[in-house]
Amino acid sequence: MSDSCSVVGDTVETVTSDDEMRDRGLSIGGDPHSDAVILRYLRHDCLLSYNDAAERIEAVFGYACSKSMIRRGMEKHGIRDPLTDGPFADILQADDDTEPAQPPSFLLERSEDSPVHPFDSDVHTLDTDDEQGWVVERNEKSVPTPRLVSSPDSDSSVTTTETPNSDFESGTGVYKWSTDTSPSAYRVDPSNREVSLVAPPDAVQSDDYPDLYKACGCGTCDEKHFLDGDGGTIDCSQPVPVTIAGARRIYQHTEGTNYADDVDGNDVQRASQKYARLMKADSAVLGMDGTEPPTEPTDATYISGKAEYDDWTTVLVSLRVSPTDDDGRLVTPLVLVDDCLDAWQEARTKLPTDKYDLFVRYWLGTGTDDWGSPHIHCHLWIPDPDDDVTRTDFRPTVETFVQASTFAPVEAHFETGSGKRVQLTEGVVRVENSPLLANPDRLGSRVTSDNPFGDVLDTAPERLTDGDSVQSRGAIYVGTQHLGFALLGAERPAHTEAAAFFEVGTMGRHTSHGAGGFYEFADHCDALNESA
Repeated sequence: MSDSCSVVGDTVETVTSDDEMRDRGLSIGGDPHSDAVILRYLRHDCLLSYNDAAERIEAVFGYACSKSMIRRGMEKHGIRDPLTDGPFADILQADDDTEPAQPPSFLLERSEDSPVHPFDSDVHTLDTDDEQGWVVERNEKSVPTPRLVSSPDSDSSVTTTETPNSDFESGTGVYKWSTDTSPSAYRVDPSNREVSLVAPPDAVQSDDYPDLYKACGCGTCDEKHFLDGDGGTIDCSQPVPVTIAGARRIYQHTEGTNYADDVDGNDVQRASQKYARLMKADSAVLGMDGTEPPTEPTDATYISGKAEYDDWTTVLVSLRVSPTDDDGRLVTPLVLVDDCLDAWQEARTKLPTDKYDLFVRYWLGTGTDDWGSPHIHCHLWIPDPDDDVTRTDFRPTVETFVQASTFAPVEAHFETGSGKRVQLTEGVVRVENSPLLANPDRLGSRVTSDNPFGDVLDTAPERLTDGDSVQSRGAIYVGTQHLGFALLGAERPAHTEAAAFFEVGTMGRHTSHGAGGFYEFADHCDALNESA
């Protein structure tokens, strides 16, 4: 049983309003600020600060109460602070300014004046040589650019999920070929990120590479890239990839126009549909009786107006790759996306699906807030009335991802000691044995902005009008990470870049997917709403 209610005999005692709090305070014959049920109502349901909770006690009961009295009462009963002590605290409050496995954000400089074509910069210049082919000049040294070659000497467009040469056991785990001392010419350091290529030079030869993100490499085409002249994809016999800055601007121009013109099927529309489906599945799963999980979603038993949801455990697994290798060179986004999705394809086979009666899950690929680097979030709902689920259940999943990925750093996923992986790093697997819910009443009282995702923290979630239709804050967090939301105006430039990166690098693969009855539960919630 979680700490969100008290049990007297077979009766679960809860408080759901100030009136009920007043009645309980009068009936207990003691100090309301020391009562576990009242404290849980103020801190877990209303999510009030210590000061606000003390002021509420004073207003309802008419005696002076301080924040220290509230804190002592919580410590007495072992009541967890749902914000500062919860597994989702850092992502919900954005207290952590450092993104795991990412270079320092101060290295980033973005500008709309950054060149789209790589050879419009002073980092890359184009020359021709009949014997050597394309030549890229970098650091005043001309060397042949690797093209149509997959080798350990370059950031190849071909990756493999088997990593026999991995430096995983040494503790670095970022780059397979630690002996590589001759950086490929097209690879640059993070300070030149804006003009870094969005893909290896040879990747544009693939039929799956999108034409939007190609630039002219022959020097004789009428248009150098999509944004040049009247726009339109180029038809060059020797194309090269655009820059990261170019990919960002091309995505903004093309998909931004689709969104502005309300073109059916635009990225924002599709992301909104996925977001809504996730919310419906979340509500349906949490509303189900987790003490008797069904073998099929159609056999589920739903409890109208559940007082508690601790029969379910929610889990968030977050897996990351680094945008740089051991030599400090940027890895092209196409390769990172490919590596991340390949590693996740292997890692998700190690989820503990056979350990629990029902295992609903939803995953998506998204980008980091500063660098737009690909990473995976997987949110899971597990029937767990006895709180048996632990982080250790998911260690094989994390192990497999780090082992299969070329660019997943060990230190971002494991705490190490004496050359061994001791335990999972904080934040890689977040287990909430009593799901932290989005409370519409509490959130509705703190409308502070028109941020389209403010309903996670500060503003009222308009969709939550029925008290029975709860959502977990972990699922809401994951839902807001859908790449298509990058064009809503409140997101960082890195999110737009990540959307472009996945458009370049997925090659038609899924970037999000549900399993374990996820879609059936979402559809069932639709049916419930229609019959209401």
